[in-house]
Amino acid sequence: MNIPRFAACTLFCVFATSRVDATKDSDVIKEAEKALLQDWTNRDNVILHLIDRVGFLEKSVGECDKRLKNFDNEMKEIDKDTKTISTRVVQQGIAVTRCCSGGHAPKERTLTVDVDDRITLYLDGREIKGFQHATDWRTADSVKLPSNTKVIAVKGLNEFGDPGVLASTEDGYVLTNETWKCSNKKDKGWATIGFDDSKWPPAYSVLPATRKPIAGIRNDTSWIWTKNFKYLKGDKEAYCRIKLP
Repeated sequence: MNIPRFAACTLFCVFATSRVDATKDSDVIKEAEKALLQDWTNRDNVILHLIDRVGFLEKSVGECDKRLKNFDNEMKEIDKDTKTISTRVVQQGIAVTRCCSGGHAPKERTLTVDVDDRITLYLDGREIKGFQHATDWRTADSVKLPSNTKVIAVKGLNEFGDPGVLASTEDGYVLTNETWKCSNKKDKGWATIGFDDSKWPPAYSVLPATRKPIAGIRNDTSWIWTKNFKYLKGDKEAYCRIKLP
């Protein structure tokens, strides 16, 4: 119950039903007016307080929204930085794996390679000569693979039967498989580092090494050739290459 309003109403009722002198009547009226004025003043104060609180809340919501937007932008920057760092870590890891052994001197590997029937090998576009078994596919040849080698390229010539290029390093860093690319076209500069082989098709796996094993070459590699492989009718020449990490 609202006490001031109740009091005012009561005073008016008393005034209406009682016979009092003029002075007393005037006092009663003044008290009623005072009570009503106080009641409306209290109501106005409450309304003003509520308006003030609503304004404060609207301002707070605006600040929160601004902070959320800033937070979202910061998270995007963090995500971008994280991806950059991850890329650098991967690149550094590849570089360490490729160049170093146990954190010491760069590791020079031995590459063992064979072609059924004739082989020409290139490292970073430079032809490697002196193979003793270049025309004897039953025996592989081995060469030193410098740690900074970027591209291994092999030209294979098939004279009879199943063709194939087969190669590996002792630790499996290099393995002939579908990650290589092989073409039947001798494009200009095909064996060099700067050659763009993005349009070359992946190598075709002719046989797993276990089906036609060669001494010195790992069994988890494959004989590869161009996709135009057909016994006695396929491509006679294949140009195969791989970019090292």
